[in-house]
Amino acid sequence: MSKENKKISIILPVYNGEKYIAKSIESIINQTYTNWELIIVNDCSKDNTLKICKSFAAKDKRIKVFTNKINLKLPNSLNAGFNEATGDYYTWTSDDNIFKPEALTTMVSVLDNNQDIAMVYADYSNIDSDDKIIEDVKQKDAEYLMTGDNWCGACFLYRADIAKKVGNYDASLFLAEDYDYWVRIARYGKIKHITDNLYLYRIHGGSLTATRTQEISSQTYKLLEKHFLFMYLVL
Repeated sequence: MSKENKKISIILPVYNGEKYIAKSIESIINQTYTNWELIIVNDCSKDNTLKICKSFAAKDKRIKVFTNKINLKLPNSLNAGFNEATGDYYTWTSDDNIFKPEALTTMVSVLDNNQDIAMVYADYSNIDSDDKIIEDVKQKDAEYLMTGDNWCGACFLYRADIAKKVGNYDASLFLAEDYDYWVRIARYGKIKHITDNLYLYRIHGGSLTATRTQEISSQTYKLLEKHFLFMYLVL
C-alpha cells in the first residue's frame, strides 16, 4: 500500500449539478487515501451547485472552488482545473459519479510500485438515478484503446509529469476529449487495466452519454483520424 507521500489532484468540472454533486464530493472525502486536493470548476452553473460546493470547501481545506467567467464546457474546464493542480498524480471525475472508498489507494499503489506505468484505469459499475446498480462493467485491457474503443472508462489515475508532456485536453474533440487524452498518454508510457471495481458511473436522462451518443461517435471518428498513424503502428 502507498504511504501517502504522493499527492493526488482531482478535478471536478460541473455545470448545474446540484442533484448529485454532494454525493460525488462525499465519495472523495470518504477515500481511505487522504493526501489529495479537490479542485472544483464551476462552469457558470445557474442552480445551487456553487453554494453546495462552497459549503464543502468551508469545512475541508483540501477542497478549492473556482468559477469560470464564461461557460467553457468540459475540456476547457478540465484544462482550467489542471492549471491549478499541484499533485503528483492526476484524475478527474463527474458531478454525478461516485468513487468507492478504496479507489485512490488502489490506483496509487499500482503507480507507486510500477514506474514504467503512466496511467491506470479500473473496472466500475453503472448505477441509476437512485444509486441502484444496473450492471458491473469489466473493462478490456489497454491494447484495445488502439482499436477504436475507449476502454479506460471513468475511473483512472495518471502521472502529473506525463500530463505536462501531453498538454491540455483538446477542446475541438469535446465528447471524446478523454479518449484522445488516453491515446496521447500512451505515447509516453504504459497504460494498465486494474480489475478491481472502484467506481460508480451514473446513467440517467441528463448525462452526456445518454443525450449525445451520435455526437460522441462523430467526435470519436475525428479522434481516430487524428491518431491513425500512431494507432496503426502500435497495432
